[in-house]
Amino acid sequence: MTVPVVIVDLELRIRRFTPPAQKLLNLLPGDVGRRLNEIRPNLSVDDLGQFAREAIDSVNVQEREVREKESGAWYQMWARPYKTWDNKIDGAVLSFENIDALKREIEYLIRYGDALIDNTRGALLILDADLRVVSANQVFCRTFQVTRRETEKLTLYELGDGQWNIPRLRDLLEKVLPNNGRVEDYEVRHSFPHLGERTMMLNAHRIEPQPGKRMILLSIENVT
Repeated sequence: MTVPVVIVDLELRIRRFTPPAQKLLNLLPGDVGRRLNEIRPNLSVDDLGQFAREAIDSVNVQEREVREKESGAWYQMWARPYKTWDNKIDGAVLSFENIDALKREIEYLIRYGDALIDNTRGALLILDADLRVVSANQVFCRTFQVTRRETEKLTLYELGDGQWNIPRLRDLLEKVLPNNGRVEDYEVRHSFPHLGERTMMLNAHRIEPQPGKRMILLSIENVT
């Protein structure tokens, strides 16, 4: 088997492991029987035992991204409850998948996307699934006279004086967008700080930069 795998019992004692797990987790044949939290893995993780314990106690799969200490390579780490033939929980199985190439490709695409967004002529926001601002381009910051620090990590409804906290807009972004994937030409009339009374045209598109990670690209155009 080429996948690093470690099997532990209910007391988190190592039962067995695959050869690829030896280097990644800094294991020796004599480590069979040792508790998982007693080993020193070559990974940037300090709570390996707790990670496995959460899978056992919750009877749910746990996952996390971790890095190899020496090379800095990224791995996806999973802990799954281990069941016997009669469906009783008897420990956990930890496995590791090298996702370094994928991770670096995503980072490149994000940097490339940020460059494109910053060079577009319109005001743009990227929101996460909770409508929290992940990124605001320079045009947005200039238009509304804010900094990225004042904007990013806040929800859309917290920006400025709550100017985007509009019930109809909330319905569109929270109900319509998840189902339809886009909102087109939604008009907002509001007295904006530093700008005065303005009419803004909003377009929102659901994007998925990586599988399972949904985000929203929101464009704002002054059509006063």
